[in-house]
Amino acid sequence: MKTTKKRILSLIALAVTSLLVFSCHWMITSIRVSDNIKVNSTFDVQVTTNIQTPETDYVSNMIVMFCVPKSWNAQQTARVTFSTSGYPQAMAGKDPKYNGLTEFDHEELVPLTLSDLEASTGLPYSKALEGAYGKGGNFGDVEWVGFKTKDDKIVTDISNTSPNNFDIIIDATFRTDDVNYKFFLNTWASGKTGLGYPWGEGFGAYNTGVQSVVVEVTGGSGPKVNYTVPAKVSTVPTEFRFGDFFCVNFMTDLEGAESELKGKDVYLCGKAVFEDGSVVVVDQPLKENLMARKGDATYSKYILPCLFFHTPYEKKISQLYVWFTDESGSVVDYCGSEEGWEFSQALNE
Repeated sequence: MKTTKKRILSLIALAVTSLLVFSCHWMITSIRVSDNIKVNSTFDVQVTTNIQTPETDYVSNMIVMFCVPKSWNAQQTARVTFSTSGYPQAMAGKDPKYNGLTEFDHEELVPLTLSDLEASTGLPYSKALEGAYGKGGNFGDVEWVGFKTKDDKIVTDISNTSPNNFDIIIDATFRTDDVNYKFFLNTWASGKTGLGYPWGEGFGAYNTGVQSVVVEVTGGSGPKVNYTVPAKVSTVPTEFRFGDFFCVNFMTDLEGAESELKGKDVYLCGKAVFEDGSVVVVDQPLKENLMARKGDATYSKYILPCLFFHTPYEKKISQLYVWFTDESGSVVDYCGSEEGWEFSQALNE
């Protein structure tokens, strides 16, 4: 057991920016993804990283993060392991006690919990990564999910005569749902020091940095949900309650698919279904519902739903739909749905 704990790799301290401090680094060298990924199935991701051993011993566990569609619930359903290549040789030169070590072979990682905090921000890793890297280039409902080694690992100082780097290979299996997604799958790895130095200074040290690949899931009966480009309809902020003030954005030209409303004056329409079962519809091109134009293809309109639908603030909306029309009311874009684009509201008041 002692030998096992000492053969360890530490996934600690070794990031691109640590080159400035310890002349060592840790980087992602490749990301491989299964071909022909289908809905309601599993697929594999293999992330190969190369870590250069430091000039000082470090002990830590390894943190691995992925950015994937939130609907997958990947924090609970994904399986993640790591292996090494060249680890025994990199460790053997420093001290006889490290002789005879073997490679790690698909050692399992476990899901992070809310009590696992990134050191430099004091936030859960999902929030820290979102703050540092956003949605990884995605324009949809994605999340950062994380995993860690079950115990601490060691990367030790080595002699100048032995190899000074080895590979860490991270294998992950994800389960898809019934949605045809196209998105940027992002990955990032670190020791428990996370985004900053061990003493809590700096940003971007001791991690691999983020790299991504485009993943496309096919085979479902619904339309493709493409998170790699701005959505046809989006909001600012992205999460809100139906009683909040928010902005509706409308794109009329995406991936060459133009709306007939492109270049026209565009008016916001909508339907609210209330908790008491009543329904209010606004479907006329009223001056007060004219959207602000940004160029020929982008439109926006700030609304407070109770004012937009002329209802009391206390009257609670349970479902909210929007669509768009021109000044004459003859050209209408329902955004691919019979009732219009449906919004979801945040869970908490």
